[in-house]
Amino acid sequence: MFSFNSPFGACPACTGLGEILRIDPEKIMPNKEKKLSDYGAIQGWSAAGTGNASGIFYLRGEGRDWYNLYLYKYAGVDQESGLPMYWHRVTYDDVNNNGSGGRYAGKQIGEDVKTTVAADASMYEMGSATPDWIGGLNTSLRST
Repeated sequence: MFSFNSPFGACPACTGLGEILRIDPEKIMPNKEKKLSDYGAIQGWSAAGTGNASGIFYLRGEGRDWYNLYLYKYAGVDQESGLPMYWHRVTYDDVNNNGSGGRYAGKQIGEDVKTTVAADASMYEMGSATPDWIGGLNTSLRST
């Protein structure tokens, strides 16, 4: 008889969980053309689109710090609506939109603009999370 409190009687394949956990190499490294050191070669190492529990992404690649932050840039609060604002880097699709003019018509491609639409927020390289200085202060008091 199987009990969750004891491993005896558990299925040896799934160890009593009812599911077999496997790694799918196609999902880990979807682009076989890239080298392991290339940005985005390993799905869990790329910055955009992979997500993690803490919401912190690292822009990794050759010559970069391992803890190079890649985050959404906060732009303050909209004074009229009270909504949070984010920075968005204008793309070709934002300006053109099939020739009919997009949401950011009149803006230059690559220009940074503020938006209250969180889904439009762009990610930016924010620098390293590795501290420049590590240490502590100590005071020794001696009576004479």
